[in-house]
Amino acid sequence: MSKKILLIIFLIPFAYLFSQTKELDIYKKALSFDQIKNYKSAVKYYKEYLKISKDNSQKEKVQLRIARITSNFDASVVEYRTFLSEYPKSRFRFLARYELASLYKFKGKFREALTEFYEISQRSKGTPYWQKALLAASEIDYELLNFKSAIKNLYEILEEIEDYEDLARAYFLLGAVMSKQGLPDDAEQFYLITAGTFPLSCKAPAALLELLKIYLAQNKLDYAKKVQIMIGELYPDSPQNHEAQKYSKELKDVKELDEFIELHLINLEENNDFKKKSLARLRADIKLSNEEFIKKVEKTEGDKKETKRGYYLQIGYFSSEENSKNYVESFNKKWGEKAFYSETVSSKTGLTNYRILIGPFSDRSKANDKLIELKEKNIEAITLELGGSYD
Repeated sequence: MSKKILLIIFLIPFAYLFSQTKELDIYKKALSFDQIKNYKSAVKYYKEYLKISKDNSQKEKVQLRIARITSNFDASVVEYRTFLSEYPKSRFRFLARYELASLYKFKGKFREALTEFYEISQRSKGTPYWQKALLAASEIDYELLNFKSAIKNLYEILEEIEDYEDLARAYFLLGAVMSKQGLPDDAEQFYLITAGTFPLSCKAPAALLELLKIYLAQNKLDYAKKVQIMIGELYPDSPQNHEAQKYSKELKDVKELDEFIELHLINLEENNDFKKKSLARLRADIKLSNEEFIKKVEKTEGDKKETKRGYYLQIGYFSSEENSKNYVESFNKKWGEKAFYSETVSSKTGLTNYRILIGPFSDRSKANDKLIELKEKNIEAITLELGGSYD
């Protein structure tokens, strides 16, 4: 073996060591600039590192970092596209596309953002990115007034996921979609679910604030005042509480709240099967009740009997039997009606609540005629069908 060959063999480890040292030095420089937020210099050295490194797992992280810290919007988009093109099977591929879509959304490029979010939802079923992307797409569809698409997405989400915050976000957005379409009653139901089932979520105080606005628009000042008080008590440090207090001028004439006014927040956790139901069934259940009952009993002046099958108008809902009795007596005396309270027991939780009802009516049209009569007296009510099985 010649001396020249021996020399080459001898120098190979040193050459490799030198290249590794250079690679490490460049990476350290990039990292040091990154840490002091000198992103322009950091990007420069990160790109030098990409040219000489052969560590693909590290290179994909560096490419993603470059995309994140590139300040120019167009250049950042190019870097994200480079990442997605060069590392199509990276474990970070959904994250990178989600960040790209969010960047488009932040810049107001909603069409581009929508394309990317839907691309994620089509590729990432079974991962958290699916629901995050579909929720984000629904928010954009809402802004673009694509209500049909938003509702379809949100119903699909509700049937699939269990994440607390994302469920709250979906119900809140359904409320917003209904409100935007001029359907305040439907919006009210979804906001009541958001605040009642997910009280610790970020959307709970926002849902209450939207309820306050709905009640103000409907001139239901007592209910608006009730919601304003709830926001202040439950979420005193929230921006929604600050916003709610701005409506104090409109509510200044509400001196004292009627002691019988109760805002019934809907808690779907009392029905563990709600996520399994069809969407039509879910909507119908929400309108009827959030519970399944094993017993329905009328009470009028001490009499107790089974509820007759038919249509009823519900004008109140209480957790206290004493409050229910007092309300019925006061209401009937004031309006000359024959309201009664009905005990309902949840088959899931065993909890007892009391509906304040008028009826029964033989058909829905007669119940609706009475509903109109009550509304002319500024008495709020909803129509229910009780006394029979519900499939």
